Amino acid sequence: MRRNTLLIDADDTLWENNVFFEKLIEDFITLVESCGFTRAYVRHILNETERKNIRQYGYGVRSFGRSLEETYIKLAEHLAKREVLAQIHTRVVDLERTPPKILDGVPETLAYLTERHRLILFTKGEPEDPRMDDWQQPAQRHQPRHADRPERRVHPTPAHLAART
Repeated sequence: MRRNTLLIDADDTLWENNVFFEKLIEDFITLVESCGFTRAYVRHILNETERKNIRQYGYGVRSFGRSLEETYIKLAEHLAKREVLAQIHTRVVDLERTPPKILDGVPETLAYLTERHRLILFTKGEPEDPRMDDWQQPAQRHQPRHADRPERRVHPTPAHLAART
């Protein structure tokens, strides 16, 4: 049987990931509301900062954390507090340690597909994400390439995915 190559968008297709970022954004906005800005304005500034940082640092938790910190400093200006920056940093570290929530049926589906096809999973996550270190063949993980970061492939197994659910 001829094996096809299947490209799969992994983030929020195979696992839930964005919900954790959105929760942190809501918590961040609540934290910086004391600066006197509306929630909508804080989100607007955060979005602008993220767009700028994605171009320079790519996607992922670390770039996102940098955007949160820069947004806080921009909004708080001279009233910025180290304690608040430390809180933001702690929340970003927690987010980085939070494994994505594998969606129902994904391990079984990947097991079925890997018997018949070559799989390539695409993700916007960090190329050196420690949560991906022990993933092995047969699926390959790709990340959009950035000039300042080498491409890295990580190979998850369906069994590994099953162990994470």
